[in-house]
Amino acid sequence: MGRLFKRWRLRRRWQALVFGLAGVAIAGALLSRAWVGDGSQLSKPTLRVVGAVVDVGERSVTVNLGERDGIEKGTLLQVSRSKVAETDASTGKPTVVRTEPIGELKALDVDEEACEAVPASEGAPMPAIQVGDKVAVKG
Repeated sequence: MGRLFKRWRLRRRWQALVFGLAGVAIAGALLSRAWVGDGSQLSKPTLRVVGAVVDVGERSVTVNLGERDGIEKGTLLQVSRSKVAETDASTGKPTVVRTEPIGELKALDVDEEACEAVPASEGAPMPAIQVGDKVAVKG
C-alpha cells in the first residue's frame, strides 16, 4: 500500500509541474501579446506613452517625448491638465483628481528625446498650455 501511495503522489507532483508550467507559458503569451484574427499573427502590445510639456513658446511647445518613444513628424498629441477636485480633510492629500483636455498638438521637429509641437489645426490659436501639462499620443 505504501508503494502505491508514493507512486500516486509522484504522478500528482509531475502533473502539477507540467500543467503549472504550461499554464504559466500560456498566461505569459496572452499577457505579453495580443492575438489577431485566426491567431496566426501576433501584434505588439499597445502602450500609452505619456510625457510632459517642458517649454512653451509663442507658436510652439517642447515636449519630452521623442523618437525613442515612437513619436514621428506629424504624430498627434493630446495635452491635458490634472486638477485636484477634492482633498481628504484628515490627511490633506488629494482624493479626486480630474483631468481636463487642453488641446491637440502635432509633432513638427522630432529629436531622439524631445519634440517641438504646434497646434494640430492650421491657423488655430495656441491653447493655454503650461509647463508640466501632461502629453499623450492621441489614439
